[in-house]
Amino acid sequence: MSADLHAALALHQAGALDPAEAAYRRILQDHPEHGDALNLLGALLSQRGQHQEAIPLLQAACVQLPQHLDASLNLAKTLRLAGRPEEALAAADGVLAAKPERVDALILRARCLRQLARTDEACVALRRALALAPGTLDAHLSLGDLLQASMPDEAAHHYAAVLAQDPAHTGALNNLGLIHKAAGRLAEARALFERAVMLRPDMHEACNNLGNVLLDLGEIDAAIQRYEQALAARPDNPVTQIHLGNALRLAGRHDEARAILHACLARHPGHSGAYNNLGVLLDAESRHGDAIKVFQAALQHAPQDAAIWANLSGALLASGKREDARTACERALALHPESAVARFAMANLQLLESDWLAGWQNYEFRWQGGQQAGRRAPRPPLPWPQWLGQNVPPGQSILVFHEQGFGDTLQFMRYLPALRQHFARIVFICQAPLLRLARANLPIEIALLSSDGAENIALRETFDWQLPLLSLPLALKLVPGSPPETPQPLLRPASPADPLQVGLCWAGNPALTADAERSIPLARFDALLDLPGIRWHALTHGAVVDDPRLIPALDGALDFADTAARLVPLDLVISVDTAVAHLAASLGKPVWLLNRFAPDWRWGHTGERSPWYPSLRQFRQPAPGDWETVLADVETALRATQIQTAQT
Repeated sequence: MSADLHAALALHQAGALDPAEAAYRRILQDHPEHGDALNLLGALLSQRGQHQEAIPLLQAACVQLPQHLDASLNLAKTLRLAGRPEEALAAADGVLAAKPERVDALILRARCLRQLARTDEACVALRRALALAPGTLDAHLSLGDLLQASMPDEAAHHYAAVLAQDPAHTGALNNLGLIHKAAGRLAEARALFERAVMLRPDMHEACNNLGNVLLDLGEIDAAIQRYEQALAARPDNPVTQIHLGNALRLAGRHDEARAILHACLARHPGHSGAYNNLGVLLDAESRHGDAIKVFQAALQHAPQDAAIWANLSGALLASGKREDARTACERALALHPESAVARFAMANLQLLESDWLAGWQNYEFRWQGGQQAGRRAPRPPLPWPQWLGQNVPPGQSILVFHEQGFGDTLQFMRYLPALRQHFARIVFICQAPLLRLARANLPIEIALLSSDGAENIALRETFDWQLPLLSLPLALKLVPGSPPETPQPLLRPASPADPLQVGLCWAGNPALTADAERSIPLARFDALLDLPGIRWHALTHGAVVDDPRLIPALDGALDFADTAARLVPLDLVISVDTAVAHLAASLGKPVWLLNRFAPDWRWGHTGERSPWYPSLRQFRQPAPGDWETVLADVETALRATQIQTAQT
């Protein structure tokens, strides 16, 4: 190597690319066919991303240096980076023909094959490279990337091999985290993403992925912080903007969610994901008509996206357009039969139509598909298998845990006694406000734990099986009113009184999605409250009662056992769709449910009666928002009840 070339190479290796380029060009000006200078200048230009300019220099170098395998390999690398993978593969194969054991050529061959979607051949090349040099990080990393989707366990092995040599390799940390997340091992995924972010706070992918795991764990505020950190690294990344919008929606920060999604659409017009999440936001705000329009706009850009069709189905169902909802859901499932969002949407349709057994099967998909699949809390990371109703050996144990709202727990904990036919030991984790009520009414064989402080139960106790409470109907093949056990009222009803004692619950939890659709302003009950011969008891939790016509029945009530005691003397409970309705119906009380036009699945799509609660009668809106007709029907029914009571 001449002194001039040696000096130019030293500049190149020191990162002084401009002076090095000038030095290479001076050599070539005097010696246009200088093979080493052609090769090194081509490599430098490729390093800068000037691939098209580098290619003719490298081709000339290969002509001048036909035995110089490094020049041929540099040409192959540059051709691949220039988007010419077939030519790159031919160049890499030329190197391997001369030297089959050259590991860097095998890795480059694999990358070319991957670019050509010839994945199996790429894996063969990488395995050959690892057979020759087992510790090659690039081969482990590339093979992990290729196998991540199809063979995650083997991919995890390769990422672990990278981390064994380089514990600070953020790419391997991130990709291994993705494998754990896909397998539902959220704690492990979180730890890996956190390590990657600690090492590289500006690593967009790791920040975004950490946000996704935190969201799955229900740590919404922490997820928002990580998405914001990711956007600081890539401010216009549409995927992270959408994730942030989704997290802000779940945090109840709807205006901020709307702003970030609109910003995404302004920067990326027609982005179907942004339209889809904007539709979900509008649907959560009970703006179902607007949501339908936005989902339809999303489908203009992504007509094959099953998740958008499924979300459109949900908005149509919430609008009371059941047949249109089914059509949209069937379209989603035709596109993606295993779509969690679509299967969950179909579950809501099937259960609404009393197709119980098929509905319970699809309802299992509530745990997949993220927060949009309708669950309120992440599934706890329990190590035991879920019981699906199969026969089990005698003497085994099961842990059942609540998962959604108070009403869901009240409805389905009544079926827990049926588990005694299958298990010797049953433990149920329920919400703390329901604990005393459950203890008073469930068989003594069922042990109870409060959800407060039950997070680490897997560290303290061992079970054979676990079961989310709303998977109990699937395991029992439950159809209302049929075996294995028809639930009995939790407490005995009271005898009719004079004056008529009527409880009134006019509103639910305002923080919950769609509460505005189910709750009714108290002022709209004026005509009912003025009816003579009725003593009214206010049953709306947390409401300040300053109307003299209402007795504040829940004053001093600390939990549902206290609330149940307040309900016992009542003749009738009139309630919107809240836990109070479930509790009163579970007590065997006559309950008049004031139900919205598009009801929750458990109430069915038509009829006055509920298959779950024999004492419950429904008063349904004939059109969205029409409480006037409902309350007029209730007034008529109340007058008839008063006449009937007087006659008895």
